[in-house]
Amino acid sequence: MRKETVRGAKWGHSLPKLLVGSLLLLLVCFIFFYTGKGRDQHDFSHLYTKRGDRIAYFDFTGSGLFTQTQIQKVSHMLATKLYGNAHPPSPCARATEELIEEARELILDWLFVEQEKRDDYSVVFTDGATEALRTVGEHFPWTKESTITYSILNHNSALGIREYARIHNATIKPFRHEIEEIPMPTNKSANNLLVFPAECNFSGKKIPLSLIEEGHRKGYRVMLDSAAYVPTNPLDIVKSGADYACTSFYKVFGYPTGLGALIAKKSSTTDFQKTYFGGGTVKTSFADPPVAFLYQNFEERYEDGTRNFLAIASLKFGFEELEKQGGMQQISEKVWKTTEILYEKLTSLTHPNGRKKVEIYGSHEKGPEYQGGVITFNLLKPDGSYLHFVDAEQQIESDGIVQLRTGCMCNPGACYELTGVNVKLLLEHAERNEHICVPESRREIGGVPVGAIRASLGWATTLEDVDILVERIGNVMM
Repeated sequence: MRKETVRGAKWGHSLPKLLVGSLLLLLVCFIFFYTGKGRDQHDFSHLYTKRGDRIAYFDFTGSGLFTQTQIQKVSHMLATKLYGNAHPPSPCARATEELIEEARELILDWLFVEQEKRDDYSVVFTDGATEALRTVGEHFPWTKESTITYSILNHNSALGIREYARIHNATIKPFRHEIEEIPMPTNKSANNLLVFPAECNFSGKKIPLSLIEEGHRKGYRVMLDSAAYVPTNPLDIVKSGADYACTSFYKVFGYPTGLGALIAKKSSTTDFQKTYFGGGTVKTSFADPPVAFLYQNFEERYEDGTRNFLAIASLKFGFEELEKQGGMQQISEKVWKTTEILYEKLTSLTHPNGRKKVEIYGSHEKGPEYQGGVITFNLLKPDGSYLHFVDAEQQIESDGIVQLRTGCMCNPGACYELTGVNVKLLLEHAERNEHICVPESRREIGGVPVGAIRASLGWATTLEDVDILVERIGNVMM
């Protein structure tokens, strides 16, 4: 009896120690999972091979990455409640409409639109930034007195707007913002449009948002292509003064794809000219007589057909992921620090004869005000000539562990300007109907490759990714 009492006493004394030990173990597991590699391997399990090797993903300008937590929340939402087409007045339609309006508010929150300014802006859902740009080009009130001016650093989707201006015999004026001012329109009183990207998708160069104010002074409305900028930078749309801006949400947080938005000042859309109408954009229509009455509300008027409502409902989980990272300012700072480290490592790579191995295009030495989280480059041989980016890419990505982007990235102006390709010779090749922007052609003009390699970073990029990429580039055989 006495021995049993002693054993019981020992057990009683050891119980607190066991509890403390268990709590410490749980704490270690928590720290590992939520702040270290454990959480990374859970949320980004698609970044790991079956062998457990991490894939160094460097195409965040092409597409962001979703997290497993994000997708699980989407799946749970779809599995636990019925959502239907928002056009009829059914209960499931009302539930959908509530989520759509909530998503519009989340987008305005993300763009720092204060409550008292909400009525000044419209959020029109599109299938991506390209459709948002096209919507402005198609419905802008062009006349033959109009002028469109645009930065040569624009993506093709923004350059395409000029074709609507051309149809109306408007004046077309490209410009280079670093060496010249925004050109004056032919008629300052006409409906004129300035188009430029907040960040060049080819090189990551940032264009000063002060161009918006300059454009307004000269008589332009301003279309800001913010698709490459907003995934890693905070954008205060009101403070910027832009009349129109656009985004693709898969570039921001990976999922959903096929969904973007046009964010527009209502005062800058009152004279837009709509021709086509689809389901949901008309109050009343007739087959005979051929008459239709469209909604006046900009969002209802321009969202033709059934909106991608399940994708729209999924947006809130993407925005939650941004908040988990500390918000856009913290994301921006983290991405820049990682970019800076990669830049320093790449610029230090040299051949045995002392010549540099990497030629980088951008404004990295000026800092994050002028440069985004992108490093676009070509590799140089020991004699200073170029190794074609296709040959370099094949070595770097040989086993699929590194993922990059090559070519001109759908941005001919930036590509030709920064690489120094002879545009006159390039035009001669194009007029002969040759494929000059297909990387596999290994096209060179005067010894200069028509394109480059782009490494674009995001909030999920790690220093481990940086080391993997630098090692691969350092080992490229010339």
